[in-house]
Amino acid sequence: MSIPNCWSVGWARAAPRFICNASTRTGGAFRYHVGDDPAYTCFGSYHRVTESARIAHTWEMLGDPRRPTLETLNFSDLRPGHSRLDDLLTQLRP
Repeated sequence: MSIPNCWSVGWARAAPRFICNASTRTGGAFRYHVGDDPAYTCFGSYHRVTESARIAHTWEMLGDPRRPTLETLNFSDLRPGHSRLDDLLTQLRP
């Protein structure tokens, strides 16, 4: 399983416009915008990217005064063509 430079969940694919700039590597960053409303702009940085195993990154919404969220995605191969994704979200403290 390879990690693409820009990937999305179902709601983003259904949006009228999806723009993504990403460098999916440890130390890289991303920014994406969905639709025409600037409220749907998200950005963050990759803290750990392990091919076929884990992505740990922070993300936050443009204009949102809350602290960034740390998201850890763990991928597990189940059988050919099938994977499991475990997602842990942690709100960072000031």
